[in-house]
Parts: sequence; structure tokens; C-alpha cells
Amino acid sequence: MIESGGKDSCYNMMQCVAEGHQIVALANLRPIDKDELDSYMYQTVGHHAIELYAGAMGLPLFREDITGTSISQGKDYHPSQEDEVEDLYRLLRRVKDAVDIDAVSVGAILSNYQRVRVEHVCARLGLTSLGYLWRRDQEELLSEMICSGVEAIIIKVAALGLNSSHLCKTLAEIQPHMIDMKKKYQLNPCGEGGEYETFTLDCPLFNKRIVIDEYEVIKHDSDPFAPVCFINFKKMHLEDKKMASSASFEERLEGLPMKRGSSLLEELGNPQNHQPSLHISTGHNVTVPTLVAGSECREMPEVCLRSCTTGFSWVSGIIASRNQGSLSESINIALNSLKDILASNNLPLSSVVMVHVNCQDLSEFSAINAVMEAFFPINPPIRVTVQVIHDRDVIFSMDCMLYQPSVDQTPPLTYEVMHVQGISHWAPANIGPYSQAIRVGDFVYCAGMVPLCPSTMKLVEGGIHVECVLSLRSVGRVLSAMSNSLTLRNIVSVVCFVTDIAHIPVAKEDICTAMESELVIGTESDNEEAFTPIVCYIVVPRLPRDVSVELHVIASVSKNQMQYKQRSSICDYLKFDSKHCWDPRSSQGIGLINVAILGEVQSLRAESVFKGIVKEMEHTLQETSSSWESVLSLRLYYCHTMIRFKDISKVFRSSIPCSNLPAISCIPVEAMELGNIMSICINLSSHPERGPNT
Repeated sequence: MIESGGKDSCYNMMQCVAEGHQIVALANLRPIDKDELDSYMYQTVGHHAIELYAGAMGLPLFREDITGTSISQGKDYHPSQEDEVEDLYRLLRRVKDAVDIDAVSVGAILSNYQRVRVEHVCARLGLTSLGYLWRRDQEELLSEMICSGVEAIIIKVAALGLNSSHLCKTLAEIQPHMIDMKKKYQLNPCGEGGEYETFTLDCPLFNKRIVIDEYEVIKHDSDPFAPVCFINFKKMHLEDKKMASSASFEERLEGLPMKRGSSLLEELGNPQNHQPSLHISTGHNVTVPTLVAGSECREMPEVCLRSCTTGFSWVSGIIASRNQGSLSESINIALNSLKDILASNNLPLSSVVMVHVNCQDLSEFSAINAVMEAFFPINPPIRVTVQVIHDRDVIFSMDCMLYQPSVDQTPPLTYEVMHVQGISHWAPANIGPYSQAIRVGDFVYCAGMVPLCPSTMKLVEGGIHVECVLSLRSVGRVLSAMSNSLTLRNIVSVVCFVTDIAHIPVAKEDICTAMESELVIGTESDNEEAFTPIVCYIVVPRLPRDVSVELHVIASVSKNQMQYKQRSSICDYLKFDSKHCWDPRSSQGIGLINVAILGEVQSLRAESVFKGIVKEMEHTLQETSSSWESVLSLRLYYCHTMIRFKDISKVFRSSIPCSNLPAISCIPVEAMELGNIMSICINLSSHPERGPNT
């Protein structure tokens, strides 16, 4: 574990043990010939006493000098031999060479700067970052540390409301003051903003406690409002505990009020004991007709890139085929075809925001991950991965959304990435080369969320209801991490993938309940302006990690300024339900058209069905003052028994009344909601008359 001597690194070490990990070594970085070093990365105050940790815990201690400085200070880390992050790399590499380790304990709570750099080093060394304190509520966390036996004292202060009189106070003694300072000055109760530093004298994992014999107070900055003072330890020793325990580390933590992954169901409110009582038809008895394609459909290229003047583009038709060599070779060819079509349009791979991967067999998921990682090494796109009913010769089909600011787009839209690779109690770490969420302008695009326990990355037990509740909580946490103002209230669209049509009513009820609970805690104006998200339910054969539900969410920070419309129409044996939401400020929108069958029909002409879809699309375009040039992508989910993939692709493309086609994707699935035979997800983007200030 990376040990600074502070309360956070110590308590995260306890959290690691509570989650079943074994602590085998301690590692520390120290300044050269200095008592304290101003570092963006490391706590160095109190480093003179770190040697005592080895004796207190009976573990080997590895140390390295801090020789670098903060060279790469941006959101992303780019290695430089003179950067202090490389000191951490050298330290952990030395530990790995000497001891069998596969993970690193990290005490970061809120600092993306530290998290990104530690995860970068871990990725280079093939290690997992364990950061169980990440994004914990700091008042709750501080109280939990105190109640769990972490005895730490304040050894540095550097904030308004703190001074030398607070040095040497224990966590319990400083806690009431920090709660007051949070209310008065918005200070972080755990000192995560650098307000104070601590040194741990004892915790349940120590065999001996550390005792201070002599110290001096150093005034580093005499600012009258926020003086910087710290303690320099002069003499310390180890002391046997009065009740020394020979119990294992795990046994010493039993009964302590620590957050644990094993308590996840209790934390969720034991949803397994409160299954929703539903009386909703699932559409089991609907007969899916055969679609007959006419011979007049013209051949069109399936790979398509559609761009607009707002900087958004969409690529569809990327297919990995099995007849192109080995599995990895075939995946490489498909991804290189994506790279080539982007390059021919002056678009880098780094401009990819969102990727939909429709696998024929999810058992090949790890091979796809391995190849994709080389194509998206830094801040990868968000990704939605499902198994669909492709022909056996197809490994996967893929379509992507991109954003590259146009030359005349000043300023470019806000672009932020949430890419958390470490294990925590917060939300699931990514299980492949993708990010949890990316914000472009006012829209936040979330990766497909699956119901994994964050601290163990294992499927939560309890069935579809429990899985939905956990997935929704994780989505909410990701949105909140992107912006404090974002909640489930800000969701504008959801594609809910399930593996059984009987799961749809439960998922539908859980999503509605989550939205309603968010509205209750929102303001009155929020309730008046908010609209129900556009939700599409799709049944697929299999989902990653064999979960039962996966949620793909898009949210907007300005949802209350969006326009929402819905309509229904009937033509012959078909019912068309369409919904769309449109942001007039950015001229971006999202839509959904569901096609349902009325009565018992054996067969339909495919051209007639798509004629009705096009008619509904034109209503949407008229209501948003858009044209077909504004349609970036059309993603068609359809019951696989109706028609062959190649035939439906030809008919769909032939039906669009414009020469510059949108990016069209046809995805064969098992079923949809309430007798629907098709669902079309629409993405709109056109150049606004007046660009938003984002």
C-alpha cells in the first residue's frame, strides 16, 4: 500500500483488509533533506516517522526519494522523467520486483489529479488501484474513521479557520470544528482540499502504537487569516499495546462500523424483500410477422460517416467478420477500418465519444477488449456492449458518435471525461477500455451501466429488481461525479437492455420509481419543467458479466430548457409511437419511434413499414424545425425472426428520402416492449442559429 502516514491511507488500508485483500508491504515517498515538501501528489509532512510503521505492523517498508516536480499538471497525465509521478512509478516497480503484489491501496477521496496519476502508474505496471474512500461523503467518512479506531492527530494546517492551536488535536477533537468550518467556509471535513494533514498513531492493524516524545511547531506561512503551520517530529518510539492481539488483520476488524461490500443489499434498503407488485402485460402472445423485402431496393455502402456543422459526427457499418484471419486479427481489421474512415475525414480516434458494440458472442468480449485498448489508450469513449443475434460469421457490429470542434466553433463545447479505473465503494470501475461518462456541451453520455457491486466487481444477488436498483444508483453517482447539479432528474433518454421479456415490467417500474423519488427531492420549478425520460426496452440474449439488465443513459444539464413532444398514429396493421426531446439552444435532440403490430398479421411489406417510419420522422423534423440533414444517426432494433439483416439494411437505407444518408445501424434482437416489433433511436444535430455559451 502507498503509506503517507495520514488517516486516509491508513483507513483505506483497513478497507482493503475488510474487502478480503492481504497487505504485504508498505511504500512511501519522501522529500530529500526537507521536513516538508509542497507537492501536488504526496503528503510529506511527518515523513520522519514513517519508518515506525514497519515496526508497528510487522511489514516491510519500501521508500523512494522524491526527485521530480509537477511537470504534467493537466487533467491527463503524460509521462515525463522529471515529473514526481515517475518517482511513484519507480517505487512501485521496485516493490513489485521484490514482493508478489497485484494491487495498490490509495487513500484519495476527491482528487481527480491524484487518482488519474496513480491509476496511470498502476496501468503501466499491471496493478489494480484500490481506492475505497473515493467520493465518500466526508462527514460520514470522518465519523466512520473515528468509530473504527483510527487514532490520528493533526500535524499540518493550511486553511481559513485553522491555526497552530489545532495542531496535535485528534480526529475526534477536530471533528466538531471541521463540521462548523464546512458550514461557514465550505471546508472539506476530511481535509481533502489540503486544509489539514494528519499522522496516524494507532489503528486496529497496528501491533504496536506510535508514541511522540518530542516535536517542534514550524510556521511555514504567517498569513493572519490562513497560517500554514506543521509539526516536525524530533523523537518517537513504538509502545506495546496493553491488549496486544495475535488475531489476524481480518479478525481485528470484525464488528467495526466500516463500510463493506457485503452490506450492499442493506445499503440499498434490502430491495430483495420489496419486490414490486405488477400487473402489466409483457406482450408474450404477440405474433411477430415476417417482413417481405421487394427486389427494388438498391445496394448501398453499409459503412457511413455522417457529420454536421456543430462538430458532431456518427459512423455506422463497422463490422468485424470471422473470415479475415484469427479472432484478434479480424477485430484489428474492423477497428483499423474505423481509424481509416476517420482519418480520411480528418478525425482522430480521440474524437470518438460513444461506441456501441453489438457482439455475436459475448464470450469473445475479452478479446475485443484487448484489441480496443490499443486503439483508445487515454480517456477512451463511453461504450455500450450487448450480445445480439448476428449471423455466425459476424464477430460484432459497431457504430460510434464523435465530436471534433469545427474551425468556426468558438468556443468549442465543454468536453469532460470521467474515467475511473480503481476499485471503490462508489460505482463500478470500467471493465474494459471505456470511460464511465463523457460530457459534450450540455449532454452527458453514460456507458452501459451493469449491476456490479463496486467494491468487489461481482454481480449483485437478488434478481432483476435488485439489479435495477443498484444500476440506477450507480448511474446517479456517475452523473453526480460529472457535476454536483446532475441527478437522475437530468436523464433525457434510457435504453434499457434486459435478457428476459418478463424483466421489462420490473425495470419499467424501477425506473419510474427512481425518477419519482428524484422529483420529490427536487425543487418545485424542477418538477414543473421536468419531463419523463424517453425509455426504450430491448431484450437481448446476453449482457456483460451475465447480468440481467444494462442501462444506457443520456442526461442533460439543461433538461428544463428542452422541448418534449410525443405522438401516435395508426396505419393499417401498424401503430407508430414517437417521442423526442429537443434543445433549441444547441439544436441537438434525441428521439424514439416504436413500431407495434395490431392484430394477427402473418407478413408485411418491409417498404410499407419503413414508409410509416419515415412519415413519423418527418413529423419530428418538422416539429424541431430540422431537415433530414440534421439526422446524425438512426439505430434500428428489430425482432430477428422478421427479416434477414442484409435485407432490412437495404430497405431501411432505400427508404430515406435524402442523398446524404444518416449513419444507420440495424441490430437484430430477441424482443421489445408490449408487442413492439421495432424501435428506432434517433440522434439529431444541426447548426444552431445562435450557439450556446457552453
